[in-house]
Amino acid sequence: FIIFSSPLCLCCVFKEPSVYVGCVVCEGEGHLNPSSCLLEVPLRNVHKRTGVVFKLDLSGHIPCCLFPGQVIAVKGVVTHKGILVPSSIWDQGALPPFPRRSIVTTPGITLFVAAGPYTTSENLDMNPLHDLLAVVSREQPDVLILMGPFVDISHNLIKNGNLDMSFDEIFYNSVLNPIILCVKNLRTEVILVPSQRDAHHDFPVYPQPPFQLNLPSKVTCLADPCTVTVNGLCIGATSTDVLFHLSAKAMFVGAPGDRMARLVQHILQQQCYYPLHPVYRKDDTSINRGCDGLQGDVPSELNLDYPHLKHALLPTRPDILILNSDLKAFAKRVDGCVAINTGRLTKSISGGTYAKVAMPSDARSSSDDSKTAATDVSGSIAVQILQI
Repeated sequence: FIIFSSPLCLCCVFKEPSVYVGCVVCEGEGHLNPSSCLLEVPLRNVHKRTGVVFKLDLSGHIPCCLFPGQVIAVKGVVTHKGILVPSSIWDQGALPPFPRRSIVTTPGITLFVAAGPYTTSENLDMNPLHDLLAVVSREQPDVLILMGPFVDISHNLIKNGNLDMSFDEIFYNSVLNPIILCVKNLRTEVILVPSQRDAHHDFPVYPQPPFQLNLPSKVTCLADPCTVTVNGLCIGATSTDVLFHLSAKAMFVGAPGDRMARLVQHILQQQCYYPLHPVYRKDDTSINRGCDGLQGDVPSELNLDYPHLKHALLPTRPDILILNSDLKAFAKRVDGCVAINTGRLTKSISGGTYAKVAMPSDARSSSDDSKTAATDVSGSIAVQILQI
């Protein structure tokens, strides 16, 4: 591996193949493409943070999928023009599997997962949310995971100020109280995850702290993103549309296969819920909407809080990774993890989709209490994308 300890002239020639570890950078303000792809290799310098930048020659048609901010390893030679000609590109940084302690055999776990908006574009009546809560009352899942936005700042009535109550009143009266009443006499527990599009949240940043609410014990507020263990099942979730952002910025060079699965792999391999740098901007959108199944408006930009970015890291490989997006809903098994995009509970003036997740009790490991077992249970997890 090459780690530079002093400034390097880009005209230096390295005839022997070496491995360079660095970050993918886009040359200029345009989109990343084979002619604008750079690799920034850090310098080991105690006095200042700097690096050496190589232009990547991707004319050799090495299969790869790259995006700005991605950490990769490149094996190749440097020409007299300071161009790095790769023979191999690696981006795999596998997460450790979730260490699963022995669990006494219990009934299987069922989860419902939904993402806002929870009302149609015509009003703020929250009828799709009420329809979902009716299903919850009937089927009584173990856990109901609801992800923002709950009071969507991009809703026409909110943007235009055509309201007769405050944002907090809308959230409490139309969202929170119906949820609490629904699960009051049920076994179901509720998890609430905010969104930057929540008009009533005090911190529209990423990572985003949880709602600060005085709630019954059945209702738990988590941050965006979050990693939580539910009855021995490790679940990672973010309400930020990282799939759309990556899809708009990523460059595929001769990389066959499932595009959505590849984007999920980026998140797992980079070990971060939001590995893109710089962050997505609305004018970056150039993807084929029909190909990627975009539904609804173009997602908003991201306010990234860099000092707290450590809270957006993936500590382990989750059993379930919830990545809600305006792209087409799906459930896929990727690298030992079940990735789910539930879609949105509403789509303009009509109802949308939510996910029902189930795992039987025999999927859990049963070893000695003093030991841990890294068990892949993704093959036992069943997911249905349902219409509301």
